[in-house]
This record gives sequence, structure tokens and C-alpha cells, in this order.
Amino acid sequence: VTPGRHTHIGVDAPQGSLEVKIGGLKAGKVKAIVRTWNSTETLNVQDMNTSQKYLVGLYDLEILTLPRIYQNQVRIDQSKTTRVVIPPPGVVNIQNNTGGYGSIMLEKENKLEWIVDLDASLSRQSFSLQPGHYRLIYRSKTSQQVIYSKSLRFTVTSGKTTIVRP
Repeated sequence: VTPGRHTHIGVDAPQGSLEVKIGGLKAGKVKAIVRTWNSTETLNVQDMNTSQKYLVGLYDLEILTLPRIYQNQVRIDQSKTTRVVIPPPGVVNIQNNTGGYGSIMLEKENKLEWIVDLDASLSRQSFSLQPGHYRLIYRSKTSQQVIYSKSLRFTVTSGKTTIVRP
């Protein structure tokens, strides 16, 4: 490198592209966190239905849907496009008369995984959820004891709306 002169330095930097998509629908505001494989440091936050160039290697993706989707060891090859396609979400509408306390849980391998809490001040709420089997654990604001809690099962299907009335 010489001061005052433009110097070209060649570096091997093979690149490929990563395309993240939601099948069949517009993505809205969904994003994917891209990390180098086995690292906790965020490399990029990529919008869904876009393509971005990355250096060749392995990457971990965290797609910010409800529930979160994790894709580990996604391989980017030189001069190729790697596509990661997730299913489109469904919509669940929670409708009750008084509002109440509760959470939506994902039923997964005979266990419940917390997804999101309800806003106790609202009587109607809407969530975009990935396809799957869910359970609403709910208690009305006017109920004072746990014995009045309800557990309602429901299924979310891609592109469809499910109404749940506790």
C-alpha cells in the first residue's frame, strides 16, 4: 500500500445468496435474524421475501414469527441461491365478553410451549400464528379463583382464520 495511490488488493470472498420466503403470501413485517453458524452475534436482519448475498459458509436463522422458527446450519454455496421457505401463517381471533388473563401455548410432543400472553384489558385480540395445534389457557377478569380457568384447544391452518371464544 502506497500513500496517495489507489491500491487494489485481491481477496478471496466467494459469495452466494440466501432467499427467505413465506410460501404463498406477502410477508408483512416478518424478519429473519441471520447469524454465523454456532454464534450468538447477529450478522444481519433480513426481511422476508428478499434475497441477500453472504459469504460461503453455514448460518443459523431465527425467523421472527409466532412461534419462532429456527433453521440451523443453512449452507450458502458459491454463486448459488439457498432458499428457505416457511409456511404462511393462519390468524386466530380471541373473542370474549369481558377480557381476561391468559396465554396461547403450542402443543408440541405432549408438552406446552408458551407463545404469547393475552392483553387482559382487551375483549378481542388477533394473532398471526404458524400452522399447528395450540391451547388457550384463560381466566376471565371477573373470576377470582384458578378453578375458573379454561383450557381450549384449537388448530391453526395456513391462510385461514380460527375464532376462539373462551
